[in-house]
Amino acid sequence: MHLSAGQFTYFFLDQKKLQDMHERGHHTTVTSELHQTGDDNSVKGQMIHVTFTGSNPKSTPLPFGKLDEYYNYFLGKTRHTGVHTYLHTMAWSTPLSISIDMKIYSISKNLKYDFMVEQVPTRARSLLYTLRG
Repeated sequence: MHLSAGQFTYFFLDQKKLQDMHERGHHTTVTSELHQTGDDNSVKGQMIHVTFTGSNPKSTPLPFGKLDEYYNYFLGKTRHTGVHTYLHTMAWSTPLSISIDMKIYSISKNLKYDFMVEQVPTRARSLLYTLRG
């Protein structure tokens, strides 16, 4: 999952293919042997973008609850190593001056999120979002 101002992006990857490739890597003496097997080393997946309409473009995700596990990965040609995982929270304001906080976290392998909306007794408001992917 990737968090940025007013949006988050998450990925669904073929976990079985990833695990098979990982296990196969433990049984080769040279990394290049993985490529000589003729297997397709690509991993299929789906990326979903969730954008909150009218969110504050200056909002910043605030991590909390640093976990021990970390990941190494590439974004395009840029390598990222030792990236720790966190539980996250994200806050933004709509142009209507209603304050909304969002807490994103996981329980087991399930993604959870909670919205905390400031009480405005005189008006009802909507939280709008767009899904792409």
